[in-house]
Amino acid sequence: MKKKPLSLNAVVVTFGNGENDRSFIIYGIEIVGMSILSGPGQGKIIPRNFGNIKHLTGSRLKDSGDSLMEKNMQPFFTEAIQFPKRDKLYVTEKVDGANVGVYKKDGVLYPVMRKGYDVRTSEWVFMRRFADFVADNVARFDALLADGDRVCGEWMIKTHSLFYKMPHEPFVVFDIIRGAVDRPVRLGFADIMAACKCHGFTHAGLVWENGAISVVEALRLLCGGFHGCQTAPEGVVYRYERDGTFLMSAKFVSNLSVGGDYMNVADAYNEWTQ
Repeated sequence: MKKKPLSLNAVVVTFGNGENDRSFIIYGIEIVGMSILSGPGQGKIIPRNFGNIKHLTGSRLKDSGDSLMEKNMQPFFTEAIQFPKRDKLYVTEKVDGANVGVYKKDGVLYPVMRKGYDVRTSEWVFMRRFADFVADNVARFDALLADGDRVCGEWMIKTHSLFYKMPHEPFVVFDIIRGAVDRPVRLGFADIMAACKCHGFTHAGLVWENGAISVVEALRLLCGGFHGCQTAPEGVVYRYERDGTFLMSAKFVSNLSVGGDYMNVADAYNEWTQ
């Protein structure tokens, strides 16, 4: 059997020994070695790609889906309490993108949006383009993910309120989730950074790692950010871990312009390094 690439979503498969070959065109997949991108229009893939992160007090809440972190939990992120030695806090830049992910199951890669649907079912062209990005990088995603894993990140060719000139590709990783979808285990951020470095992905810029840190100090360290935001960055995400495993997270949105809507502006696309 011989395989010949035909286009982004089609492959010619030839059976035979050269004398009586028969060729078939298979649409809707991208084959690179043993890696396969799922066919288009798969509908609901997983229950949810990623949930909502609660806000710290003073953060800009954008819509009715936003909620505040419980007050008794906030000191674990922002106050100099006595940390157990096995606990660690990471703070990363929060970027203004669309939540997407890639889920790998039985050797097939599924590009999904926040609610767990295939991105190719989206009404938005820019969201459907994430599937093209995955197709162009099947080998990298296949190497990054074990079977049953998914990588979660922000798709940033088009954003809600802020403009970016990114010094990297327009997909920013913030989580890798392992295990069954109903019993997920989120990897530690040190492991996420190492995996991204190994396979050439960009992770959310690291602002701080150690114990609790005030929002004021975290924003001072963030300064202009890591991802090319052309105004003040959107804010920061706090990530609390124990023994290298995720426990909880919170966020602080500091840019008061966040909440606008460029999604309906046809030419409002960001810039990035190809």
